[in-house]
Amino acid sequence: DQIKSHVDPDAPITVQIINKLHYLKAFVKEVFRFYPVGESVQRLLQKDMLLSGYHVPAGAYVDLNAYIWLQSDRYFQDPGMLRPERWLRDLSGSTNIDPYILNPFSIGTRMCAGRRFAEQDLYVGLCRLLLKFHLVATDNTPPQQEWSMLLRPKIPLPLQFVPRN
Repeated sequence: DQIKSHVDPDAPITVQIINKLHYLKAFVKEVFRFYPVGESVQRLLQKDMLLSGYHVPAGAYVDLNAYIWLQSDRYFQDPGMLRPERWLRDLSGSTNIDPYILNPFSIGTRMCAGRRFAEQDLYVGLCRLLLKFHLVATDNTPPQQEWSMLLRPKIPLPLQFVPRN
């Protein structure tokens, strides 16, 4: 409904329009949380640290398993549920989610240089797709992921594209 109310199917989708699609953006974030693109984030420690009781020296690489923290009830209420609403901001403009917890394009000086382009492309593509089709799951089995440089579905997603009238 939000896409239908803001997007003219015959006009370009501008950044100003995309910025009004709060639920679409929340949905994309939730999908990235639920099905992360990458399995882990690697960091080079700048100083000695104590991690879970272990001394880790400066210069060591530490892998952080994204899937574990993105599915943790320490950071997300009902982490096993796909709930885009968790990413919507309240009237004060904030959420109770750590702004650094979800970073599918990485973060810092080594983050993806094409992040904004990729995000805009994703939003525009989803808008165009959802304006033309209903996506219907033909099997309600949760998709299994496999590692192949990035995480991806093990088998094609069982979706049927039903044209909208």
